[in-house]
Amino acid sequence: MKKVALLLTVLVVAAAFAQDPDAIIVKYDSTYGGNYLAGALGSLWPGCSVTYYDGNTWPTFITGLTGGTWDMCIVAAINYTSFTTSDYTALTTYYTDYAKLHYVNWYAHGSYDSGLETAMGAGNPTSMGFTSAHYVWDAGHDIVDGIDPWTLDMHGWGFGGYHHRYPWTTASPVTGWTATETSGQAGLMEAENGEGVITGLYASYMGGGQEQELWENILEFMWGGEPDLEPPYVYGMDPDDGEVDVPLDSNIIFHCKDDLSKVDLTTIDFTARDTSLSDGRALKSGASVSVAFDSTRSIAGDLDIDDTDPKDVLCTFDPADPMREGDTISCTVDGGLADAKGNEMGDDFVWTFDTEGAVADTTWGAIKASEF
Repeated sequence: MKKVALLLTVLVVAAAFAQDPDAIIVKYDSTYGGNYLAGALGSLWPGCSVTYYDGNTWPTFITGLTGGTWDMCIVAAINYTSFTTSDYTALTTYYTDYAKLHYVNWYAHGSYDSGLETAMGAGNPTSMGFTSAHYVWDAGHDIVDGIDPWTLDMHGWGFGGYHHRYPWTTASPVTGWTATETSGQAGLMEAENGEGVITGLYASYMGGGQEQELWENILEFMWGGEPDLEPPYVYGMDPDDGEVDVPLDSNIIFHCKDDLSKVDLTTIDFTARDTSLSDGRALKSGASVSVAFDSTRSIAGDLDIDDTDPKDVLCTFDPADPMREGDTISCTVDGGLADAKGNEMGDDFVWTFDTEGAVADTTWGAIKASEF
């Protein structure tokens, strides 16, 4: 009991110190919009390491994004002349893998970023002027909590219609425009995954003295108050644990699932063996095998991994030969199973089942053992 109590204490303490992000990467442009974003980051998470890429540093930013480990990525403003499709592929990959991406497109749009927009759940934007009156579509959303309706404000800059409104598809609109604007379009949206933000509105230009507060709302919404500390897990086994009379030609199916991040496919390590005999030797799936079963009843076969849904990976083990009657099969997913954030399952996940023809008499194992 003391060990359990100590472990719980350690977990509680660790969780308490893990609530803030450790590292955030930001692409911004200091020429436009002031320092409201930096003020919001410093106010919310003063101990967080924030790496800024300013101005004409788009290639360097992409190198930093792909070469580091980040809790959040914020593309708050952009250099307009050095975009490429490959750059946006890196952003789309980050969004797909790690969810917490803020992307604002308030000036430049092209075919290069359409894949990212589609992934986040929004269509191609159209430009609008800075003076369009703005109102809140979802006044109860965390992003606009405590924020009054506003009119876009360039803080003295005299540019024309460079903010955008997006048609939404699977994104959820948070703010929209007046009835004089196009229906079904929004300027600020919760991305399809529920953690990212896509917008044609640069929060630093909101006006009315609420710019930093809006940034803080956006950042808190994206972080959600809880980092991904949970490991992946195994479920959906077929045959299930304790199942009996399993057909001899059955495949073994299971799922590796992570609720927040994608499963790291390289960490899936599955073994199956017949434990009816003592000193059974397991053979890992995927190895080159010429003999399906040996005297120790190791099971050979191929493991097919279907990662159509990277957060819920379907694994199917196809034994090289049919199993034998009356066997007890032990299946193990190694505890090194991890998600993209490096959270490991820890303990091996083990389940067993019996093939058809299993005999309840305890002498069966002794009989089998004496055959060898």
